[in-house]
Amino acid sequence: MKCPARVWILFSCTVSLAVFLATPVQATEEGEAEASALAARPGSRWFPPRLTRGDWVYLPKVSWTSQQGFGVGGHLQRPFAMRGEGHDLDMSIRGRYTLEGQGQLELSLDHQAGPISIKTKATYDSLPQRFWGIGGNTPPSAEEEYRPESYRIYLELFRRAVSHLRVGVRYEFEHLRILESEPGGLLDSANIPGTAAAPASGWGLLLDWDTRDNRYSPRSGQYFQSFAMFFDDELGSEQTFNLYNLDLRVYTPVGSRNVLATQFFVYDSRGGAPFWRLAALGGRAHTRGYRKGRYLEQVLAAFQAELRTTVTDWFGIVAFAGLGDVASDATKFQLETMRPTLGAGLRFTVGSRKDVKVRFDAAFGEDSARFYASLGEAF
Repeated sequence: MKCPARVWILFSCTVSLAVFLATPVQATEEGEAEASALAARPGSRWFPPRLTRGDWVYLPKVSWTSQQGFGVGGHLQRPFAMRGEGHDLDMSIRGRYTLEGQGQLELSLDHQAGPISIKTKATYDSLPQRFWGIGGNTPPSAEEEYRPESYRIYLELFRRAVSHLRVGVRYEFEHLRILESEPGGLLDSANIPGTAAAPASGWGLLLDWDTRDNRYSPRSGQYFQSFAMFFDDELGSEQTFNLYNLDLRVYTPVGSRNVLATQFFVYDSRGGAPFWRLAALGGRAHTRGYRKGRYLEQVLAAFQAELRTTVTDWFGIVAFAGLGDVASDATKFQLETMRPTLGAGLRFTVGSRKDVKVRFDAAFGEDSARFYASLGEAF
């Protein structure tokens, strides 16, 4: 059987990553200092985890699900400061490959050079997904499986306007086609917007306010971001809709070892957005405890608070709670019907001088439980 080109690409990336991690690296002065600091920590050779190699932080993963079968993958990130004042570059590679021939690959780059910032991300995904229909009260019995193939890329260009405020523009392209769906199901009926393989292309405006003391593990400050995206045939899109996003985060130190992090998040889709760009409740970010996409609608509103406690210089614990829901209109939200999230997690500092952490979270929703392992805080 002929192997698809995307499988060879994912396989090549996996092999290259394995070779990279197995190849000795030449330590920089900062790397040697960091290694000395790690060696001075209490604990065995294997614990606490030293998931670093040179300037890179990595987190390998092994998974198994009834949908995707056995899979391997991981997350590789390289946060570092470039030589010269005001220059900073962050690179990230995240991927997964299953024995069923399905895969996911995400590459991102965030470059800040003085007042100018450029951020780009490219993703490929062919992993099976689940769909329950559109609405805030779709029953579990409506669940059906489908397998999409999607490509997405976006580019953001910012310029600092005043001290902590940045303004920018964003271009985004996404193409999704459904490779497999359940015969006679909702997605097979063609009544759901976005089931036809039509690309979406759009431009937007962004505002960004950032006073955090640390971008990877903040202890104080605020981060506010909003954008408006417009997808239209005049912009080269075969689908027409608008997207609006508001993300407000506040970090407050509580004593010397605790941080209270809060987030208010709103996502609004207008004009007949495809189902894969509707507001989606669930996932590893704002509504942990629910499978991503469990509920889809026009608007999502979510709030969460997380208390982060530093136990030692390399280990911490967190507890979090939140509320979130989707609705056809912002006026339809009611506090008594918001869906709760409750959970706790562990944090391990892996030695990066940017204070990147490995997090393990257990989160519980109304009738579900989800577990997460990744690099970086949830927000």
